[in-house]
Amino acid sequence: MFDTNFFFGFPVDALYETELKKVSSSLKDLFIQDQSEEYLQRIEFEGKVMLGKFMGATLQTSTLELVFLNIISLLKCLVPDYPYSQQNILLMAVPLENA
Repeated sequence: MFDTNFFFGFPVDALYETELKKVSSSLKDLFIQDQSEEYLQRIEFEGKVMLGKFMGATLQTSTLELVFLNIISLLKCLVPDYPYSQQNILLMAVPLENA
């Protein structure tokens, strides 16, 4: 058995990072909470910063679309004018030491 968790997330690129720096720290702290399952979590995985949500060790495909829409909604609260698309969100198996 693998010791991994699935992470559904958005790779933060230079454009998003630049716009995110303009956001107040109190707003970022509201929407990016590393210990909360209800908000975005920030991880670094394979050299990339990601914002998203951990999905656990098993997936229920019926919830993927809802989680995708929730992640996009939270990202838009921080940077509303970014050109989001389905291709921006990745589903990855992340080793537990990164979770």
